[in-house]
Amino acid sequence: PTEGDAPDRARADSARLSPAANPRFAFELGAPEEYWRLEPPEVDDFAPIIEGSLRAVENNATSPPSPSSATIPIPIHRRMMASLVTESDAGPRQLVPVREHPPVRLIVARCSVTYEGRLAARLAEATRLLVLKADGSLAVHSDARAYKPLNWMSPPCTIRVTDTAITAESPKGERLVVELLEIFHDHAMDLGEDPGLEKDGDEAELQALIEMRVQALRDDLTLVRREYPTDIGPIDFLCRDADGRAVAIEVKRIGEIAGVDQLIRYQERLDLDTRLAPTRGMFVATRIKPQARVYAESRNIECVEINLDDLRTHDNPRLRLF
Repeated sequence: PTEGDAPDRARADSARLSPAANPRFAFELGAPEEYWRLEPPEVDDFAPIIEGSLRAVENNATSPPSPSSATIPIPIHRRMMASLVTESDAGPRQLVPVREHPPVRLIVARCSVTYEGRLAARLAEATRLLVLKADGSLAVHSDARAYKPLNWMSPPCTIRVTDTAITAESPKGERLVVELLEIFHDHAMDLGEDPGLEKDGDEAELQALIEMRVQALRDDLTLVRREYPTDIGPIDFLCRDADGRAVAIEVKRIGEIAGVDQLIRYQERLDLDTRLAPTRGMFVATRIKPQARVYAESRNIECVEINLDDLRTHDNPRLRLF
């Protein structure tokens, strides 16, 4: 084959990979990012063909290809979304087109569950809640254990839904099979975009409040700098006390031993600077665990627990007019 044969090879590959010739593929047209969707794990096998054909079309075609079944779109593995395959006992399976926000599906059913993978596990027949999320995961819940499922399959995975079973299979070959014996409720709903969790009193907020109200930790403290640099990373705060001694402050939402160790490492680096040595350490958190407190005090590190509401309402000397 010669370089001039590239468009012909691309068209041949396109025809061979079209939905009519190969029902394993599904496609969407008319979107800026058109793509094939192929069940894993075969997607990696066909990726070189798709990529090579796409490059050939881009490099040799005299005009942009019009949207059609012969257009080579972006492979689904770039989108990191799981395949959802529906099957019917009365007919062949159907590949459901992938959407940006597939609906979450809630099923209440009497079922049994089998897991095959790193170990074998089975849940006997019982009534359970099955959750199929838009991220491609499957979770099996009972009326207990709060948020934690009895068993689950994390994305990416291929989920096949039939009238009698739901099967989730990971690229590593793990399989979770839910045998549906009786369905009491089946509902799907598109939840759309989620803004994410906003935590109240995270480390960033604590540091911002302390920067404005450092005297809330101790009356004689004067702020030198927030995020004071060291050669292993910045310490949250460097202050001076009434005696002019440098005070290294590490802030955590929950104070644990790991946070104390981090402060000790920062102090060791700061003590190499004769302008700062010897430094004092202060470990600050909304709650300090007992083991961390004992460890910190054994290293002469002062522990300070702060109340977020008090810190928010503490008098800020920067806001005083006189």
